[in-house]
Amino acid sequence: MTTAKRFKTMVMIAFSLLLLLYFSGCAGTKQTMLDAGLKPMTSQELKSQFATERTAKVHVLGAKDRWYTYIYRPDGTLTIQRKLKRETKTRYRFFSIANDQVCVKKKLTSKNEECSAWFKVAPDTYQTYAKDGTILDKQIFN
Repeated sequence: MTTAKRFKTMVMIAFSLLLLLYFSGCAGTKQTMLDAGLKPMTSQELKSQFATERTAKVHVLGAKDRWYTYIYRPDGTLTIQRKLKRETKTRYRFFSIANDQVCVKKKLTSKNEECSAWFKVAPDTYQTYAKDGTILDKQIFN
């Protein structure tokens, strides 16, 4: 095999792996996404995303691997639901968009908030990353 053919094969494998990473949405850190050439959503894109009520199935990837339903409303309210064996637990939060991030807090007057950068990894599928660059969750919108 000639050097040119080997190089072409290596480039094709690298490109295939990059596409696989992009479409699988399995990047573990924000830096991995940036290295793959993806950019976080802008504040304008995020505001457009939540201009109407949106429902997402959310896979939280932390120590507790769980699925939730998030309902985002244009007024900045967020309902989080988790189905248990016999009941559904519901929590209420508030979200805002600033500096190309979605920030969530428990109370409207609270100073403590958790902000995340969002990356679109597939149609209607997003991965969110904490300030330290670790993945928070994967959100799949209806």
